[in-house]
Amino acid sequence: MKYLIYAFLLVFIVISCDSSGIRRIKVTDDAGETNDELIDDTDAGNSGDTGNTGNSGNSGDTGDTGDTGNSGNTGNSGNTGNTGNTGDTGNTGNTGNSGDTGNTGGCISDCKNLGEKKCSNDFSAVEECMVSIDGCSYWTMNEGCNPDYTCILYAGVDPVCVTTVRDPVSESTTGNSEKKDVYKGNEFTCTHNATIKSFELYLDLAWSMGDTTITFVIFEKLGADITNIFQKQISADNDNVSAKYYSTGDISVNIDSGKNYVLGAMWNQNARYYYVQSTGQVVNFGSVIQALGKENLSGVPTSLDPSPAYSFRMAVTSILR
Repeated sequence: MKYLIYAFLLVFIVISCDSSGIRRIKVTDDAGETNDELIDDTDAGNSGDTGNTGNSGNSGDTGDTGDTGNSGNTGNSGNTGNTGNTGDTGNTGNTGNSGDTGNTGGCISDCKNLGEKKCSNDFSAVEECMVSIDGCSYWTMNEGCNPDYTCILYAGVDPVCVTTVRDPVSESTTGNSEKKDVYKGNEFTCTHNATIKSFELYLDLAWSMGDTTITFVIFEKLGADITNIFQKQISADNDNVSAKYYSTGDISVNIDSGKNYVLGAMWNQNARYYYVQSTGQVVNFGSVIQALGKENLSGVPTSLDPSPAYSFRMAVTSILR
């Protein structure tokens, strides 16, 4: 029994731990010597398993995180630079081309031919096509018409400011005659479109019972043919009156360039009319051609007899149009 205990004492197992792991010491003999070397539990061959730590090479998969380089694809978000294409909306700047209608990319011209003239919309001025400071062309007032004047296209071409014009005709007479139931008037050639605003015949009504009826008539004349285009009747007091102009009052009768017209009047009581041996007088809308008349009338004449080289005293108020 004693020997058995001794044997156990001799067999002593030492276990030590260090930073490298668990080490063991094998049984020593009676001399205290061992036949085994110090052994590390981590078999060196197993350390080849650290080749598995080569799996940490898998941590090279973190190179996959290099795929975060794909996050460089966020560089594709640089494609948002394509929104720079919205800069193409700069092409909407081409709408500035619509400005070309304004000739400068902002304003719009309302006329094209520089120097061209026209009447203003209210006929109160002459306007001219001019270039403005903004580079566009506009209708600009060239001449303002004076009060009582209006703008018209003279001869259908040139705008001018005009007003009503009263033209006395054959004012310096050399002869006269007294008659009744007659029509006396002057033929005019019209060289400008115009509007007759009134006309007057110079008469000296003889004293008689009752008033004198004066009928004013305008004829359009083509060759020997006449067409009644205006007629107005007035009643005149003939009691102790001297020679004077008798008027239609305000009227508005358009006459056209290139045509001939006869302006005159007829009366039913004795009255003296005046004339001169002269023609060709220029008036606002044309000139005098000759005197025309008809006698022994019971109504408005349908034909007239010429008196070449003569004209009757009268006055015509007109405005060009």
